[in-house]
Amino acid sequence: MQKLIINIKNKYARIGKFWRPCAMSGMNVVVKISRILVLVLFCLLLASNLSCHINDNHDNDDRDNLILLVLLYLFSGTNPASNPEGSLVDTVEDGAAKTNYIFSNVNFGTAASDRLLVIFVNGQRDVGGVINSASVGGVSATLAQNDSRTDGSIATIIAAVPAGTAGDVAINWSILQQGSAIQVYRLSNLSSTTPIISIHDEISPLTQTISYEANSVIMAHAKMWNAASAPTFLWSGSANLNELVDTKLTGSNQAYSSAMRIMDSPGSGAVVTASSSGGSAPVMNIIGFK
Repeated sequence: MQKLIINIKNKYARIGKFWRPCAMSGMNVVVKISRILVLVLFCLLLASNLSCHINDNHDNDDRDNLILLVLLYLFSGTNPASNPEGSLVDTVEDGAAKTNYIFSNVNFGTAASDRLLVIFVNGQRDVGGVINSASVGGVSATLAQNDSRTDGSIATIIAAVPAGTAGDVAINWSILQQGSAIQVYRLSNLSSTTPIISIHDEISPLTQTISYEANSVIMAHAKMWNAASAPTFLWSGSANLNELVDTKLTGSNQAYSSAMRIMDSPGSGAVVTASSSGGSAPVMNIIGFK
C-alpha cells in the first residue's frame, strides 16, 4: 500500500496545479466538452491502474503510459488556444452640446467572466478636446487611444465588465462638445486585455500596415469632417476588415465608421485602408487584441 501511495504521488500530484488554470481560462464550449470527455477517460484508466497495483499486477506499463498521455493533453500548455470572440453590440449617439455625456442602458452583449468592452468614441467640436475620464457599467475605463483633433476628436476606451447585459457609459470630455457618439464592441476569449496594436493616423489617404499573431482581433475606427448628406467609408486592404458601422452623427457634419476581423492565422505586412467618400480631414485609429 505504501508503494501504491508513492506511485500516485509521483505520477498525479501535479493535477491540481494544472487543472485550475485550464478551468478558469475562458475556453470555448467545444474545448471544455472535449476536456470533460478526456477527463472521464482518465478517471476510468486511473481506476483500472489502481486495481492493477492493488492486485500486484506489474504488467501495466502500457496503461501507465496512456494515463500520462491523457494527463499531457489535459494539463499541459500545448493544447490548442481557443479563438477569440468579437461582435458589435450597440451604437448610440447624443447630438446635444455637453461636456459630460451619459449614454444610458447601452447594450453590453452576453455577460462573461472574461468580457472586454471596446468602445470607439466620437466628439464633435472644431477645437478638438480629449476624454478626461470614462466609465462603462460603473467600471473605470482605460483610455487606450485619446488624441485631440481640431476637426473633431476620436478615442478608444476599454473596460473589463464581466456582469450585466446593459449599463451606462459615461464620457467626460475636456471641453464642450456639440455632440458625441459611441460604438460598442464585445470581446471575449482573449489571452490579454492589453492591446497588441495601437495606431493613430491623420494623414490622408488613411493607410497603415500591420502585423499580428494567429487568434488576434483587429479593429479600426475612422471619421471625417464636412461629410456629405450620405457619407460612406470604404474599408480595403489585405487585412480584409469587415465594416460594421458607417453613418453620420445626427444633426452634424461628421461621419464615422468602424470595422473588425478575427484573424485565425498570423499576418505580416497586412494593409488597412479607410477611404472616405466626400468630406475632409479624415482620421483613423487601429487597435488589436489577442
